[in-house]
Amino acid sequence: MKLFVLTVIVVVLCETGVLFCSCEKNEVFHLALNGDNTISLHWILNYSEDEATLEIHLPAGFGWFAFGFSDRGEFYPADYCVLWRTARGKYKLMDTHADAEGVLGIDKSQNCNGFRVKTRNGVVKFTFKRKFDTCDPLDYIIEEGTTHVVWSRGFEMVPSIRGLNISTETRENHGMNRVTLLKNLDANTELPRYVTTLDLSTDKVRVPPIETTYWCRVFKLPKEFHKKHHIYQYEANIQDTSEGLVHHMEIFHCEADPDKEIPLYNGDCFSPDRPQETMVCKRVLAAWAMGALPFTYPEEAALPLGGEGFNPYVMLEIHYNNPELKSGFVDSSGIRFHVSDKLREMDAGIIELGLEYTDKMAIPPGQELFSLTGYCISSCTSVIRCRLEEGDFSSLCVLADD
Repeated sequence: MKLFVLTVIVVVLCETGVLFCSCEKNEVFHLALNGDNTISLHWILNYSEDEATLEIHLPAGFGWFAFGFSDRGEFYPADYCVLWRTARGKYKLMDTHADAEGVLGIDKSQNCNGFRVKTRNGVVKFTFKRKFDTCDPLDYIIEEGTTHVVWSRGFEMVPSIRGLNISTETRENHGMNRVTLLKNLDANTELPRYVTTLDLSTDKVRVPPIETTYWCRVFKLPKEFHKKHHIYQYEANIQDTSEGLVHHMEIFHCEADPDKEIPLYNGDCFSPDRPQETMVCKRVLAAWAMGALPFTYPEEAALPLGGEGFNPYVMLEIHYNNPELKSGFVDSSGIRFHVSDKLREMDAGIIELGLEYTDKMAIPPGQELFSLTGYCISSCTSVIRCRLEEGDFSSLCVLADD
């Protein structure tokens, strides 16, 4: 019986195009490393061994490919596992580090272990295991929270990667992504059968060949939301070809009188043509960033949507990140809500704390230490204090957005 179960698992993973198999947990996480998803990361977690198995897919024809981690998203200094092809066509993998000039050195302690590689249909897939903490001072410690993953590639054949300078590569041959590598494998994301879905997505947006685009689309909720619903869960609904393009998304409620009509704007968020009426669409209902899993509310609470006195207009905002300045992207991504008119015991809520994105927040150059302080005004704290004293809040969940 055990042999049969393991065989089924291997077949399923092979059919998805991934080389590895995990007998502890079978969930495979994915991240597009470039805009058109031709370079991608896949990984599984083994908490009993404190290690991750990582797999990279990329087009064949390169001379070397470096994948790794850095403290702040810089390409060097950084910690890399480097794959390169010898003159005889054999692939090798080495644990390396890039110094402040981008020059690679080979680590004395090799911690990119369990190397496997396979080429099929013009795609190279290579796999290795990496401890969360290798105890090597030259290696990055994989911890909870945001990890900056970096990659770089070159097409020249090299006899050795020692002394290779990765700082000379062009824009399309390196990249950086922010991702939460360590996931909660025990999260319960199952939903009752009576839950329905609500998709709020863009429709064939032609993303311009510039690095940063914010796209806004206003929706009017279906008439069934005249009745109050609860959002049990929400998740990203990313078009396959846009996994490396969509950086983050938010859904905002348009806070206005319930009978107020809001124009169904669909365009650049910062366009002068954006109607002034849409500026009231600013109360966060959902937020997602690249690499995040579905957000599930606890069984006793959920976020309210619709009902008496609720303006039926909401707005989707998508940040497209196109550092390679590629053209031809057409996207229909968005956020999917799982909702029900079967209300839970308590309403959940969202509180936003932070500072505006303005030029005055910039850190002046050459500062050894710089303090930036934000204040919550009394009209805000008095409301929070009153609600807490009334006992309306049973818990507080904090989501950080950088």
